[in-house]
Amino acid sequence: MKIKIQTRSAISAILLVLSAIAPVQAISDAAPAQSFAAKEAAARLAVDALSKKLSVEPDSIEVVHVAAMEWPDSSLGCPRPGMVYLQVITHGWLALLQTGKKAYRVHIGNRQAIVCEKPLKSTLPHGPNALAGKHIRDLMQTAKKDLAQRLGVAPTEVSISRIESVTWPDSALGCPVPEQEYIAAEVRGFRITLDHDGQSFRYHTDQKRAFACPSIERE
Repeated sequence: MKIKIQTRSAISAILLVLSAIAPVQAISDAAPAQSFAAKEAAARLAVDALSKKLSVEPDSIEVVHVAAMEWPDSSLGCPRPGMVYLQVITHGWLALLQTGKKAYRVHIGNRQAIVCEKPLKSTLPHGPNALAGKHIRDLMQTAKKDLAQRLGVAPTEVSISRIESVTWPDSALGCPVPEQEYIAAEVRGFRITLDHDGQSFRYHTDQKRAFACPSIERE
């Protein structure tokens, strides 16, 4: 079975999930197992789990998106009533799958995959510095519009290929300008990778702003 992780519909699927949940705690770049091979292995586990649960062929399941996660305990963010779990952070993955017209969420960690139907609001950790779904949508749209304007193209010609949760060490958001002072404090945000005509561009964000890093000169 060959797993192909789709990216075309990934952003819409992420927004569909995030728009219905409470603020989700950002995940540090330091989380392990970020390689494509690890992501593909997680996708395989997720597809196998959903295939068995629904009694359908694995080839009928589309992998929409796979993201690295840090689950708050050994329940992998999907606790069952009456069960006791180890209170230890568990590194893993969150997979969004689709078969037919229905989407499913699978939590992966400790070499196991759980098809989770519990609302994310009650299963994921959150905090005062977390980013809400609306913030993420606004930041992505801001980045797309800015890049489109700089390249002189329509926003629809710009696609989002990757979103990474980041904790920046200061207010420079990982892109300091010479001779400018910054506040040394952890800032939650994202690194957004945009694509146009075979080129990739990175945008750094906090909770309110998004800018190209490195900067893009207007034509």
